[in-house]
Order: sequence, then structure tokens, then C-alpha cells
Amino acid sequence: MQLKETLVNTSLLGTGKKQISVSDFPDALQPEITKVLGQNEDNETKFLKTCAAAFNYYRSGIEPIKIEVAANVAEDETLPFCKYEAVRVLDEILEAKNYDSLLIFWTKRCAEKNQVIPAQMLVKYFEGADAIRRASPALFKKVIGNRGLWLSQFTKEWTIKDVVEFTPKEEYDWETGDIYERVGHLRAMRENDAAGALEKLKSVWKVENANTRVELLAALSTNISKDDEEFLIASSNEKSVKVKEKALALLQLIHNSEVVKTFETILKQSIEIKQRNMLGIISRINIEVKLQAGDESIYKMGIDSLSVNKQKTDETYVLEQLIMKVPPVFWTREYNFTITEMVKFFERPELDKFSQALSLAVVRFKDTAWAKEIIEQTDYPDGLLLSVLPKEERRQYAMKFLKNNVDTAISALQTENYQEWDVKLTRDVLLALIEKSYSKSYYQSIALYMSPAILPIIKEVSPQDEKMKIYWDGISEEIEKLIRFKEIIKTAF
Repeated sequence: MQLKETLVNTSLLGTGKKQISVSDFPDALQPEITKVLGQNEDNETKFLKTCAAAFNYYRSGIEPIKIEVAANVAEDETLPFCKYEAVRVLDEILEAKNYDSLLIFWTKRCAEKNQVIPAQMLVKYFEGADAIRRASPALFKKVIGNRGLWLSQFTKEWTIKDVVEFTPKEEYDWETGDIYERVGHLRAMRENDAAGALEKLKSVWKVENANTRVELLAALSTNISKDDEEFLIASSNEKSVKVKEKALALLQLIHNSEVVKTFETILKQSIEIKQRNMLGIISRINIEVKLQAGDESIYKMGIDSLSVNKQKTDETYVLEQLIMKVPPVFWTREYNFTITEMVKFFERPELDKFSQALSLAVVRFKDTAWAKEIIEQTDYPDGLLLSVLPKEERRQYAMKFLKNNVDTAISALQTENYQEWDVKLTRDVLLALIEKSYSKSYYQSIALYMSPAILPIIKEVSPQDEKMKIYWDGISEEIEKLIRFKEIIKTAF
């Protein structure tokens, strides 16, 4: 540092006023500096040469950067490597760079066969399958093998995020965990010990601020029951508006909570459904709707009294909210009609405007029986109803949505194991999509579900619009390419 200051000062003052000496330099450099200063040259040239010598001296003396490398080697592979054909297909997909759906399909196929990628392809796979590494770390780990896990430690960009699995262990450090970990811990406890999780929450409740309380309350939605009601009622009386709203929202999820019972009572008083017999043979159903909200306490329980829609009266708006927040079983229990009959009643003019609210209640309380009945009876059912059904049953109801809600239908038709659609279903899907300007990437994601049997007739499907025909030609070629590629992948393993 002293030599640097000396050279800088000499430069600022000029060699005419200040001269450098051999003693200003380190011992190892002094012989070289003596030669430079003894040369028959002007002072400026000598000065520049000594600066260059000093620069090179210090630069050559810098120690190389040290990198801490784990002193270990990759464990031996326990699973077999992919066959040459599978590796070759993977290489082609990675070279194409824009076939993410095919890459996912290949990766899942590899994982299903319990095979791993050979070492020579790992770097290329790490670079090309970054989206899989981020979104599905567990799947990514399955195919890279022990060599891939070992390799991932040397590059920050290749780090594989561990799948966080929370367990209800008592030794969990509550104090040092972030809010995400604490909520996850409570949810895990709720799965097997709902009462214990509630007590855990109560024990820290007073020391937490309002924002943290709201986050922690969310964990109670897992296995929520009547046992949580007392605590939630107390929480709904707190000063914080956020805490109040969250507690009320949770109380509305408890089938037999006092809040829900209040809603049910008002609905029973407001909606009258009676069956009258005429001449002892013909039955007539009379439906009368008139809000009877004498108990205004409901407006302190999360029900808004004023409609935000000018086309909807306040009365209709309040009844919609009440219907949405009572379990569907209320209708069959209180009115003594079957689910099928009640769904038909909601198609009548008196109740038709509340049909969407009923569907939302079905989704809210996850009532499978009601979801099936509404889908079967309604011409244009709410797409959210499919989410209530078990995954294996969604497909059989999806066609109901194909014409009016194609995205919902296709989403339900897609399965994790890429269960193929038959020719008729594939044709119906294409006809529903053909007039829409979806991107190639969208068709890439659904082409993997199409049976190769569709290839001979895919050209028969064509839009009416001339401009769309040109676009469709390119799409159909892309679909054909992807279907053929998929078949190659299937045979490669």
C-alpha cells in the first residue's frame, strides 16, 4: 500500500519535482528497478517502467481464489440408465428448446420406469429442464440419479429445492420458524391432532400481532369442526378487523356452527317450498321467496346488507350470500325433498337467480352428491363444480362443459398419467377449440392426451373462417408432430 501511495504522489507532483528511489520498492523487486533507473532514458519513461514492473509484480503475487469443494464423490447408481433410444429422444427435445410438455412427458416416463439419465446428458438436462427442477423438484430428483444430486452442489443455479414436509413434532422450533413454517406445522398437526394444534395456537395467541394471527388462523381450516367454534367466536370479537373477518370466514365453514345455524333459520323463514295435492292426484309445488331478516345480527356475521350490483336488489343480494354460506344438505333436511328435486326447484323462476349461489355452496362445502346432480341436470353448470369431484370421476362429467366452458372441460380431462382420449373425444375437443386463437404452446400441452388414431382424420377437422384455416394448418401439423414424438418416447423406454 505504501508503494502505491509513493507512485501516485510522484505522478501528481511530476518526475521533475519528485524522484523515486530503489528503496521504495520491495526487496524482491529492487534488482529490476535498479536496472530500469540505470538506463539512459528520460525520467518519465523510467517512472512508467517502474510502475509497470510494480503492477506486474503485485499481480503475479496474487493467490488463486480458493473454492470450498465438498470432499466426496457421487454414490454409485442403484437404478439402471435409460436406453440409448430414450437418451437420443431426450437430446432431440432439449435441442428443440420449446417443447416443455414433451420434456415433462419424457421425464415422467423415465421416472415411471425407475431409470436415470446417463452422466453425459446431465449437464444438458440441468440446463434445459430448469422449469421441472423448480416446479417439480421431487420428479427432477428421480431421474437425475445419485450423480445428478452430487453434481447439483457445485452450481448455485442447479440447487434442487427440497420438498418441504411438515410434521407435527414437538421438537419443532416455533420461535425461530418463519410464518410459512409455523402455519405448515399447525396444518400438519391438524391432520392427526386437531385439538393439539388448537391448543398450540392458543398458547401463542396473545403474544402475536394481528397480521400473524390472521396467518395462523388459516391453519384451522384443516379439519375444522365444532370444537374450534368457541375460540373462533372469541377471535371474531377482537379489535383487529382482519382477525375478525378471518374468524367469521372460518366459522362459516363449520356446518353446525351458531353462525351457520342463524343463516339457515333466516333462509327457512325466507324461502317457502310447499307441495300441494290437487284432487288427491296431482301435486303442485308452490315456492315463495321473501327475505325475513328481522334478526339483523347476520350483518355482523359477514353478510353485507347492500348490493354492489345495480341490477340486483338488496334482498336478492342478502339471500344469495346466505344460500352460498349454508351446507347444501340444509335443503334436503329442512324441506324434505331429494337432491334431484331440489336442483329442479332451483331451475324454476322463483329460485333460478340463486342457482349460482347454490353451486358456490356446493364447492364451499365440497358436497360431491350435489355437484354431480347439478352437473347432470344443468345445461351450463359452474366449472368449479368439477373440482369437488374425485379426480377419477371428473373426466366422465367433463363433456358437459365442452361447448360453453372448453377450458374447464379440458382441464378436467387432463390427468397426471396422460390418460389418452379416444378418437371421438379428441375430435370433440378439437371442434370446440377450432375457432379459438389459442397459441401453439397450448396445443402442445393437450396434444399429449390425443390418441395416434386421430392422425388419419385430423385434416378433416377444419374451421369455417378462411383466415383461421391458414392458422389451423400450422396447428394441425404441430399436433401431428407432437403425437408422433410422444409415441416415439413411449417405445423408447
